[in-house]
Amino acid sequence: MNDGLALPEGAFAKIDAEEDELFYEPPRLVCHIDDGAIA
Repeated sequence: MNDGLALPEGAFAKIDAEEDELFYEPPRLVCHIDDGAIA
């Protein structure tokens, strides 16, 4: 795929070799907005 971007080799390489499924396996309870924005 060549979309005209001049990205270096390995720009999308993963830092760790673990499978993505292992990252998403445990539940994560997070809040993605500021407290003031929550009604």
